[in-house]
Amino acid sequence: MLEQDKQSLMKRLNLVLSELEQATHEKSDISSKLRYQEGLADDLKRKLEEVSSIKNVVNRNLQEDLRYERELNEKLRTELDRF
Repeated sequence: MLEQDKQSLMKRLNLVLSELEQATHEKSDISSKLRYQEGLADDLKRKLEEVSSIKNVVNRNLQEDLRYERELNEKLRTELDRF
């Protein structure tokens, strides 16, 4: 009876160790995928910051162009009014 209990405990221990090994591999895989996703998120964040910076430059240039065109229109109106 004692020998059967010992064998039963050994089988159970082997099963638990096998489950632990599987869980460890799954944890490693999940951790690796998480690091990859974090890298992608960092790249996206950097690209968004670049786009935001570019957007600001384009917006500023468009505002300057608009200001120039308005000034030009005002000068043209003044010239037309003189005639």
